[in-house]
Amino acid sequence: MKKIKNVSIYVNRDRDVDGKIARAALGVLLSNGAAVTMLGKDRDIVSENIDIFKYVDNIDELLTGADALIMLGGDGTMLDVSAAAARHGVPVLGINLGHLGFLTTVERDETEKIAALFSGEYSVEERMMLDVTVKDGKTSSSYTALNDVTVFSSTSSKVASFTLDCDGRRVITFKSDGVIVSTPTGSTAYSLSAGGPIIDPSTELFCVTPVCPHVLGSRPIVFSAGSVLEISGRTDSADTGIRVTPDGRRQISAGEKAKVIISRSALKTKIIKIGKDRFFDIVNTKLYNR
Repeated sequence: MKKIKNVSIYVNRDRDVDGKIARAALGVLLSNGAAVTMLGKDRDIVSENIDIFKYVDNIDELLTGADALIMLGGDGTMLDVSAAAARHGVPVLGINLGHLGFLTTVERDETEKIAALFSGEYSVEERMMLDVTVKDGKTSSSYTALNDVTVFSSTSSKVASFTLDCDGRRVITFKSDGVIVSTPTGSTAYSLSAGGPIIDPSTELFCVTPVCPHVLGSRPIVFSAGSVLEISGRTDSADTGIRVTPDGRRQISAGEKAKVIISRSALKTKIIKIGKDRFFDIVNTKLYNR
């Protein structure tokens, strides 16, 4: 594997309030000769006698020139950094300070495992991402998502009629509270709560899951990752548009004639793995309580 030298740290301070876990990770990195970059807002974590390579102001500066990013937080924090890390081609090692930890590699009491970055005893798994384009009349906006994109009526508590096309062909029209298009990585997130299947994250495909469908026979549909999906939706109310939410991190409002186009992104999130894959262990212990 690539030799690691320049390492950046991203800390969710809501999860690591006093910086204790970050300091433990920092100790492992520095003892292995890493040049460490941190956000300036986290300067208070570091003792005066610790030599940090540099402090920067934003996530893009944090990722520039990095060989790896250490992320301290939960799955939501990983979603916060995934698009930027993918743009910079930087692999991410997540330390789980959250609940499930499907996207993270080690637990909060396992920071010593970071040393594997310097012995080469790690692997990098690439995860499929979504390109999401919202076309609303003459305007168009684009986003990248690792987990999923959801589409709802812009009016709360209003059932909408959604139309789903694949590669220019009509697939289905159905009434529901919303619709989720997830990657395999996102299959254990909102899609799972809405009745979607658990999917091996090493695969590449789209899973379309209706949210509270008003037809008993409406079920999730799986599409090839090479497909281009198009979703539109409207209610019976006049001038009611839609809300589009990539990865649950932002909301985009659009008119009732807007179209949401979803395809496989050229970008991929690179996740650093140490030891055996934990995905099905997490499924068993945290979802099935086994």
